[in-house]
Amino acid sequence: MKTHSNQRNNRNPRSAWKQAFTLVEMLVALLLTAVVLSAAGRITVAVMRTEAAASEKSHDALRRSVAMDSLVSDWNGRLEGQATVEAFPDASHRPTIRLLTREQLAGHDGITVKEPARVTYRIEVAGDSDLFILVRDADLLIGHDAVRSEVVGCGLESFGVDVFREEQWHPLEPIDKSDGKPIDALRLAIQWNSGDVQTRIFRLDDAAP
Repeated sequence: MKTHSNQRNNRNPRSAWKQAFTLVEMLVALLLTAVVLSAAGRITVAVMRTEAAASEKSHDALRRSVAMDSLVSDWNGRLEGQATVEAFPDASHRPTIRLLTREQLAGHDGITVKEPARVTYRIEVAGDSDLFILVRDADLLIGHDAVRSEVVGCGLESFGVDVFREEQWHPLEPIDKSDGKPIDALRLAIQWNSGDVQTRIFRLDDAAP
């Protein structure tokens, strides 16, 4: 009997040690799992930030493309004649461009037609920020439709316009001071809040369709 009792007593410490060792293993496993999940979370956040930055960069590029493409399209579609383009500061001393061009409209049976229109590009303050938006106003010369306005650029820090006349570049002048002085070319410089700067020279002697 004593022998059996001793055997049971001898097994008890081993059993307790075995249970304790299993608990340590569980704690280690939980710790390793937490480390793995934390690392995976950091990687996921980094990937999401990278994708968001890439998406924002792509959006900025598209936004810049839309603004300049719109200007190029209207310039290429302008009506013939020296008096079809004006550039002047508005009442707030902000650059404004106005030109007579062809506005594309959806005609009957889905056919696109081009009607003569007076198109104005102007900038406005974007809400309470220090940035600007570029607005395009289109006023048809035929018919009595209301002026159609659309934002073609957001996030502008500056919108610079110079005019080329009399063989040199000049800053903008009010219309009453620039009458009788034909414009030979316009030089645009758009600075975006991303830090990018777009510049382009529009010449009146470029062939217009």
